[in-house]
Amino acid sequence: MDNSVEYSKNYSCRIYGNENMESIKKMELTVHFFYAPPFTFCENCENKGISLEIITMALESLKIKRKFKGIFFMNFNMKTLAESIFSENNSDIFVGLPPFVEYDFTQPFLYSNAYWIVRSPNEIPRWRYLIRIFSTEVWIVWILSSIVLSLMWFAIMSKKTYNRRTLQQSTEGLFIIFKHFIEQPHYLKPSSIPQIIVLTTILISTFLMNLFFDSKFSYFLTGFNYEKSINSFDDLMENKLEVQLPDYFLEHFNGDTKALEYFEKYRTGTRSTLKIVVEENKAVVYPEGMFLYEYQNFLDAYQRPLVRRLNAPVETLFMRVILRKGNPLTKPLNEKLIHLVEHGFANYIHSKYKSHKTIRDKTLDVRTLTLDHIHLPLVLWIIGILLGIICFLCELKF
Repeated sequence: MDNSVEYSKNYSCRIYGNENMESIKKMELTVHFFYAPPFTFCENCENKGISLEIITMALESLKIKRKFKGIFFMNFNMKTLAESIFSENNSDIFVGLPPFVEYDFTQPFLYSNAYWIVRSPNEIPRWRYLIRIFSTEVWIVWILSSIVLSLMWFAIMSKKTYNRRTLQQSTEGLFIIFKHFIEQPHYLKPSSIPQIIVLTTILISTFLMNLFFDSKFSYFLTGFNYEKSINSFDDLMENKLEVQLPDYFLEHFNGDTKALEYFEKYRTGTRSTLKIVVEENKAVVYPEGMFLYEYQNFLDAYQRPLVRRLNAPVETLFMRVILRKGNPLTKPLNEKLIHLVEHGFANYIHSKYKSHKTIRDKTLDVRTLTLDHIHLPLVLWIIGILLGIICFLCELKF
């Protein structure tokens, strides 16, 4: 056996002693990776993936023989995964793991933000939306507005000097308006201040109420409308959504007592896949690059995404190469990767995969039906105008 390489009987793994780059070049190193498109696909694919192509370019320039071996990253803790891989014979390099003290590692050559991914909110049918417009809050506002307008009507009508009306007479006058207009011709002859007061008071009060509640009714009558959506991690916790979160990401929430308590109760596993989001309605943390590539497999009949990412990134993931402790390849490989990044080769490969398969975020602008939009919709504004005109005409007639 070559003196430069010996195997530990206790740990059954390769130990590096007095090797140099020349002895490394005589070996065939094993490069492990886990399936994470578009960064890594497979060892025999024409398009291996962004990370694998960069590593291949770096190792070729160093004249290092290599073979790739892919694994599926499922339930492992990142450190446990590294230990399990490097405990095998002839395992030398792992692409895509975070740095650990027990291993050598290179500078990051790629990065991707990780986001919370949730299922897209369900679309509200148009008929259901129109019914939901009149929620409890809207009815309360509408009833109170009607009472105020009725009191205004009675107050103005009862103060006329030429005819003091009772509440019953004023109310009866409202019901005979249409019958009166149909049976008898009428003319607009404004001759008193109360007539103007009725119209302007109702119009101004309705207009101010509409401004106060900021109605967007007409906006929601066009396009697609959705149920209330989850737009932040706080919304996620408020809706008590179950999550699938690898142990690695738990470190990001250290110090956040509220989040950790939530995970103890609602964290159901460590697997993070878009399939879980769609089929089980759970939230997962997913790298942006993988999400933009894979979500196209989860579209509805109208080519709208069934999954969406929340705005704030959870963490930035850096793509590194992890090597066995003492591997003489660490320094030259690190220098070569830095060279490829600084001279734009990494960006070139990244852009090639963007054109290889469309990678773009088609997440629609999710328009959520909330109380801010339905307190006093445009319908009430129109009714207020019509009521003001009717009162004005009625005042002229009487």
